[in-house]
Amino acid sequence: MNKKQLRKLVAKKVVDPNIEGPGWASSKRFKTLLLMSVGVLTLLVIVGIFNKVGFLEVLESEKELMALKTNIARLEVENEELIQEIDALKNNPRYMERIAREDLGLARPGEVTFVFPDS
Repeated sequence: MNKKQLRKLVAKKVVDPNIEGPGWASSKRFKTLLLMSVGVLTLLVIVGIFNKVGFLEVLESEKELMALKTNIARLEVENEELIQEIDALKNNPRYMERIAREDLGLARPGEVTFVFPDS
């Protein structure tokens, strides 16, 4: 486009005379603004990942949470087994006698117990 054609377009108010060059995307101001925006975004991503309460910390917390849930499940099973053993000790005389014989080495009057050394 030559100067004469440009003047005609400006006179018809089709083109703003303050705009120069092929467009706003090629201006230095736009390029500087774009570069600064990309830099700030990159900085935010880096801070978000490596911050104390960032993404890596969240992953570590999730691993710890899973380990704690596993431990809780194991302790609940163990607790249930202990509750059943307490119930058996309170209500089942045969179980109580077996525990007394095996764990405490007790015997009824007149019985002889043999104790063998562990190999």
